[in-house]
Amino acid sequence: MQAIAQFEIQQAVYDTIAHDPPLQQITPGGIHDGSLAPQAKRLWPYIIIDSWTENPDDRLSTIGRTLTFVVHIYSMQYGTREAAAVCDRVCKLLNRTKMPAGQWNITDISFLQLLTVVQTDEIRHHTLRFRVTCQPLP
Repeated sequence: MQAIAQFEIQQAVYDTIAHDPPLQQITPGGIHDGSLAPQAKRLWPYIIIDSWTENPDDRLSTIGRTLTFVVHIYSMQYGTREAAAVCDRVCKLLNRTKMPAGQWNITDISFLQLLTVVQTDEIRHHTLRFRVTCQPLP
């Protein structure tokens, strides 16, 4: 068993989000694992998954991990309609989902928080924070 679960969990979460055809249709800028290099021209909206943290979640009878991560949604549409559709789809894909992740079994993914920040007059930045609990496969 690996001591760190983040990398396998991160890949499972990314695969779940990135390979969903309805989400791909409403995010022409793509779904990215980690930060993006600045570009003069970018398609909007787009998603970045990052800000991972991992903590032990060991109990008397079990060994596990609790992780948190953030899904960033960037939009240039005035208002929240475009981003709301993306947020809704991401939550449907991840919230209360169980999935295998390499040597780890995700026992729960929970939606924790939505935060909307207006970065400029044009760019809207929405963040979805999730918590993952997992245990090593036997």
